[in-house]
Amino acid sequence: MKLSKLLLLIIFFFILNVIKSQEIHFSNQRGYSLNNKKIVVKSEAGKVDTLLSSKSGKVKIDNLDKLRSIGINTKNNIYIYFSKKEIIDANFKLKTGENDGLIYTIPESQVSGVNGYSLPAFETKTKRNSHIPFGLQNIFHEIIKENNILNSNASTGAELLLLSSGVTIQKSQIGGGSPILRGVEANRILLVIDGVRMNNAIYRSGHLQNSLTVDPLVISSCDIIYGPGAVTYGSDAIGGVVHYKTKNPKLSQSDSVSWNTNYFSRYNSASQEISNHFDINYGKKNWAVLNSFTYKKYGNQKMGNNRLHGYNDWGFQLFSVDRINDNDSVLINVDPSIQKGLGYSQFDFLQKIILKSGKGFSVKFNNQISTSTEIARFDQLNNLASSGLPEFSQWSYGPQKRLLSSLDFAFNKNNLLFDEFNIIASYQNIEESRITRLFQSDFQDERVENVNIYGLSLDAVKSLNHSFKVFYGIESYQNIVKSSGLSNNINTGESFSIQTRYPNGGGLQNLSGIYSTLAFKGHSFSLLGGFRYAFNFLSAQFNNSLNSIPLPFNNISNNTNALNGNLNLNYYPHANTQLNLDISTGFRAPNIDDFGKVFKKDQYIMVPNNSIKAEYAYNGSIGIYQNVFSKYKSINLSINGSFFTTLINDVISRVDHQINGLDSIFYDGQMCKIRTNTNFDKALIYGFNSSIKIAFQKNWELFTCLSYTKGTLINELVPLGHIPPIFGRTSLKFITKKGVGSFFMRYNGWKTIEQFGDGNVDNPIEATQDGTPSWLTYNIQFDCPISNMLNCSIGCYNITDIHYKTFSSAISSPGRNWLISLNLSF
Repeated sequence: MKLSKLLLLIIFFFILNVIKSQEIHFSNQRGYSLNNKKIVVKSEAGKVDTLLSSKSGKVKIDNLDKLRSIGINTKNNIYIYFSKKEIIDANFKLKTGENDGLIYTIPESQVSGVNGYSLPAFETKTKRNSHIPFGLQNIFHEIIKENNILNSNASTGAELLLLSSGVTIQKSQIGGGSPILRGVEANRILLVIDGVRMNNAIYRSGHLQNSLTVDPLVISSCDIIYGPGAVTYGSDAIGGVVHYKTKNPKLSQSDSVSWNTNYFSRYNSASQEISNHFDINYGKKNWAVLNSFTYKKYGNQKMGNNRLHGYNDWGFQLFSVDRINDNDSVLINVDPSIQKGLGYSQFDFLQKIILKSGKGFSVKFNNQISTSTEIARFDQLNNLASSGLPEFSQWSYGPQKRLLSSLDFAFNKNNLLFDEFNIIASYQNIEESRITRLFQSDFQDERVENVNIYGLSLDAVKSLNHSFKVFYGIESYQNIVKSSGLSNNINTGESFSIQTRYPNGGGLQNLSGIYSTLAFKGHSFSLLGGFRYAFNFLSAQFNNSLNSIPLPFNNISNNTNALNGNLNLNYYPHANTQLNLDISTGFRAPNIDDFGKVFKKDQYIMVPNNSIKAEYAYNGSIGIYQNVFSKYKSINLSINGSFFTTLINDVISRVDHQINGLDSIFYDGQMCKIRTNTNFDKALIYGFNSSIKIAFQKNWELFTCLSYTKGTLINELVPLGHIPPIFGRTSLKFITKKGVGSFFMRYNGWKTIEQFGDGNVDNPIEATQDGTPSWLTYNIQFDCPISNMLNCSIGCYNITDIHYKTFSSAISSPGRNWLISLNLSF
């Protein structure tokens, strides 16, 4: 009897909720539904909700009695508002004609946040308005947009990340760039492209240059998610996620064929860069194809001459090595501020084909190829042996090759299990090599790594009602690693096998996981929580008869299982304020690079270790977004700040090691101290990111951001490696219809030598005896539309021509340099 009463009570409240709720349909004057539009709902009590219209242009309002008005973002943050009376009079079918509703503009900073940060918008259906994966729209993130990339001097996939407020990069050569997020780098950051993880079994813990293979000129947007993303992404996403999104083919909006062609060319004086990009889009109503080609060439790079730091010879390239008459010769560099022999060229190709049916089904074919010439490694070529002569005549990365082929199936059809369902099947082939030759040696050593990666991911989303959504999925990536080593006599052609970088018997790693996330959207808050169970397997074999290092084992086997979770709370009492609390865990399963690498750098030799455990991270962060003066048309101020702390257990670190009682061995022509990876300690990382944006006098915009990070190995009380000094950027823009003029500064604080990580992890040999000095650059740029089809950008960077290096970098940054680019679209 009690159960019957309870059921009747539940049914009564359900019917009452249905009566009070109402569905509103938005369309334009021609009757076409306005789908995936941001909707702002204001209540009589002043509460503000942000929603998205569904695929059919509808939104569901909870309580019509308390509604004051509703607005829709039609274009460029121009909102059309309707009062409750206008909504009822129109029978809940609203058309956005010129005379309907009240039209006015809301500043972008109020609606979209500062520099890509956004107030949470909860979709009423499954259509996503962001490239952030399912369920992560409310977590701190930045979006770097296509226009910002094209109008900058970013020439690689790493350099474009400098357009964000919380990322810096390390460089060992022109063809490089290793991102650092929240104090972690390399394989503790997950790189993703078009929904496919780029991290593989040989991503190293040192400085990682693989983002070089991403062509910035074909990127439509780049999403940066700060903090552990293990629930959705799995292993490696401890510091954050960098998700590159390439351009999609454009379908024709009519029955006729549409053609779109784009040409981009750029010249940069400091590195002698010449980039040319061409893409062409052919579109019909139900299918389209996009082809993209980019060729880039770099020469010598000139450093700045103004040495405000006071270290007169720091960074100079005093010599170079050339082979003359079959003999290595040391040549004195007449102008030591020119870093010679570092140029290279790169070719990138992309083809995407999309097929779309009228029944909510589409398939996307995605093919990407990137290849380069040899890339000289500056931090090795400037080393001197104990004799005072150069250590190497040659040290370069061989051609960096990346192949990606994927099929993306998308289903948009409401049923019991899902509203939207995506399947991505992918194949990647990665080849990288290292070519070295000691000074005055006839033997050139080449070590080649080849990785085949097979991936499959399934993601689904189901709206339980207008307030609840569930996201779930599974994924699996299989890595197969082959490593070879060969030494060639450059005079006779004689060759023989040498010690490989990774296990010479081959290696395999499987990363799999299943996840689920639940999202709830209330009137003034949203809650996101979920979990992921990951299971990873690794194996590798050594052929000890071919090893020059006497290892006490001949195989590696490891199983790692991990359960991770996250809880994210957003509270936004009104449209001008957002408070955020995020608690999450992350992990990184050790890969073949951690277990099995043999590598010499400076006077150290890394050797394999078959007993390493996974790293686990525990993260907490709080954030605030505040918009000030939103009621005033002449000025708008937005403030964004986040504070974070991450505890990493069982940190994998390099430590001194012994083999058969020996702490040093003879390798590559010299005695080297033995080191290996092990779970050494706990690490604590904490810091903040902040930004301020002021828009005033209609045409002016001031933006500044600052990031600070501190890291410590807790038990040893010594600094953690890869922690950058405080860094930031300040810019002032003048924006008109005729173009955009911008003046901006980039700056870094001091990193004293006492704050460097242990050993050579932070490249202390490339710093001064006191560390890495602080620096400040002044830069100016003008973006001018010459016509509807042609745009031109002209800029001068490092105007004062100062000399500086970014933290942990070997190569000196460019001095004063001029940039000009042209973008033709038709």
